[in-house]
Amino acid sequence: MFLIYLKWLNGCHNITLKQRSSKIFCANKSYIHKKDKVKMQTQTLSEVKKRNNRKRVEKWLLKNQKFINITAMEKEISAPKGLIQKFVKYDKKIQDKWIDPIHNVIESFTTFSLR
Repeated sequence: MFLIYLKWLNGCHNITLKQRSSKIFCANKSYIHKKDKVKMQTQTLSEVKKRNNRKRVEKWLLKNQKFINITAMEKEISAPKGLIQKFVKYDKKIQDKWIDPIHNVIESFTTFSLR
């Protein structure tokens, strides 16, 4: 038996999957059929990947804030002025739509590849 945590499922946060039954039981006594289990797992994997990218980006920005040109990074991804600086200086959360572009920029100049 294992748990999957989902926020989007009718207010059900703890979903217990039982391997031998054809139903997936939820904390609020409702159930989901096993065929829907595949959809849930793919969505949770993408959510985990997004969360990991956010953690990597935030950790990298805080670690290397002394060495990077913040305004150049913002111009590279066409982000609003002060987006990264507000995160670094005031701990303001970066919106989800900017995490992937920042992650791509960081990867592009940390791989040491020739352009």
